[in-house]
Amino acid sequence: MTVNLPFEIILSFMPPADVDSKSSVRVQLIGQSVGVFGQEERVEVREAREATIDLRYANANQDLQNTWIFQARPKFSNVKGAVRTVEEPVCLVHQFAKEIKPRDRVYLWESGPCGGILGLAEVVETPRIQAEPTEQLRFIRESEKFVGDQLRVQLRMLRRMVPVISRKHLMSRPELASLSILRCARGTNFRVTHEQAAALEKVVEGFEAFFPKWNGSGEKRVVFAEG
Repeated sequence: MTVNLPFEIILSFMPPADVDSKSSVRVQLIGQSVGVFGQEERVEVREAREATIDLRYANANQDLQNTWIFQARPKFSNVKGAVRTVEEPVCLVHQFAKEIKPRDRVYLWESGPCGGILGLAEVVETPRIQAEPTEQLRFIRESEKFVGDQLRVQLRMLRRMVPVISRKHLMSRPELASLSILRCARGTNFRVTHEQAAALEKVVEGFEAFFPKWNGSGEKRVVFAEG
């Protein structure tokens, strides 16, 4: 191909789409009288390339494990009883319905001044319209809140916190001071950032190390033996 002077060559580096792909270089030749791309076409190509890269990054972020806090009120249900009894609880979803997905982690939270984290669970399926499971009906104290088909999500219990990791304790941790549920407790489903999730995991590990033999009766057993 022959072009008239002056002309411009633009080299654009294209990152690989995944680890198994190779990177590439796009060559654009722009001339004043003869050229491959004009100015408007060049803008369109750049915008299309940026959109492709943004889409790839968005798809990658979909694979990241999210962390949430699901809050329940003892006024409406026996929260502790349900968490300590049901292996696959089904919880209401009022916020972030399109973002909650399988394999996400969920901290189960009881509201109130003496409330806090009761357990840790994993999302089993995407939220869907369904009725309250039969095995959970006995824990309900105000049926109007749970009646009928509503948007709910099924979880699988991973850990139960005994004693509860209290709200007061979490508020004393500077790295958790920005938790949305601590700043404004109105709502059912709360987002947890990746940094906050890492800090919460350390708190849980610390509690489990300090209370390995907790029997749930209000006392911690310490056994002394002869060395």
